[in-house]
Parts: sequence; C-alpha cells; structure tokens
Amino acid sequence: MQYTPENTVMQGLNPTVFLDGVKVRDCLIADTTEGWVEVIKRDVDGRILVSDGEVVTETLHGVVTVDMGDLAATSES
Repeated sequence: MQYTPENTVMQGLNPTVFLDGVKVRDCLIADTTEGWVEVIKRDVDGRILVSDGEVVTETLHGVVTVDMGDLAATSES
C-alpha cells in the first residue's frame, strides 16, 4: 500500500514510517508493497536541500513499515 499525506495526515492519521527498522525523518510517501520511501533530502548539517527553488527529495529502498497505532503494514522487500 502507498501512504501519502492525502490518505494519512489529511484524514487525521499520524503514521510513523520505518525503513529497515529505522524511523524515517521527513517522509513524503511510503510504499509498503514495493518497499520504498520518498524523503526530503538534508545536508550533513541537517538543513533541507533546495535546488532551483524546489525541495530536493530522494527515494530509499528496503523493508518499509508504517505504524499508525492500531494499524501497521510492512513490505516484503
């Protein structure tokens, strides 16, 4: 399943996303079926990277788990 702001936060849910068991910071989209997350990229000092006025993102792959309290889903990647 793909988790986006539209089907989580905007529905009053507050998911916590994990990649390979590690909590993911600044996750924009998580896909437990395909095993990837799209996150906001930061520099070594923790500042959000911006290029040409746009926030830079990166896609990371692995076992994705989304914890929404009573509901949870895990990828098989």
